[in-house]
Amino acid sequence: MNKGREQDINNPCNTIGAHLAKVSLNSTDPVLKINGRYRRFTPREAARIQSFPDDFILMESEAQQYKAIGNAVPPVLMWHVTNEVIKAIRKTDKKLLDSNPYRTKEEIRSYNMSKIRSKDTKIELILRKALWSKGYRFRKNYKELPGTPDIVFKSKKIAVFCDSSFWHGKDPDGSISRIKTNKSFWENKIRKNRERDSKINTQLRKDGWTVLRFWDFQITENTDSIVKEIEKFL
Repeated sequence: MNKGREQDINNPCNTIGAHLAKVSLNSTDPVLKINGRYRRFTPREAARIQSFPDDFILMESEAQQYKAIGNAVPPVLMWHVTNEVIKAIRKTDKKLLDSNPYRTKEEIRSYNMSKIRSKDTKIELILRKALWSKGYRFRKNYKELPGTPDIVFKSKKIAVFCDSSFWHGKDPDGSISRIKTNKSFWENKIRKNRERDSKINTQLRKDGWTVLRFWDFQITENTDSIVKEIEKFL
């Protein structure tokens, strides 16, 4: 339907074919009308339309250049397609995600964070088992309360948190000293975790809850004493 029509430079270009060297007004190939005269696109103009950068070197004769450009998949198009394929594969193939060497630092950090357990951690299981053996019954990972307490005695309004000394900043300076890279990022994250914990404590206590927080090393080294501490409020 576009035969014999010049290319409107304000509209999407007609298809860049592999035979622009033989373009004519009787074809569907794009032609330009400059000062009342028709001309074909130069190889460089055709390459620009196909999204090749200007520093891309065009080789061989003009006929060969037109052929190569027309047969090529536009680089920018291929970049978008490839990235979408990579995203789709990463969502379905965890092994590939683990070994993928092309992830950005942000993607690697996000993936590593996703692998860290936020519930049913070792210290939570230890404390729950000890309480359960004493005959106490409770809710776990109670999402109806701010901060999703790890153990909740709803009738007594007691919320128990099992905190990692690293992530929740028992010794912020000590935690940061263990980090080898991106110290500023992790320092900021640990600081925000501490601020968040403080806000959660304030909100729960305002609502009439008893808030008990125990560090990981306290639970693993002195489980019985932690249970006795909780029993004081039951």
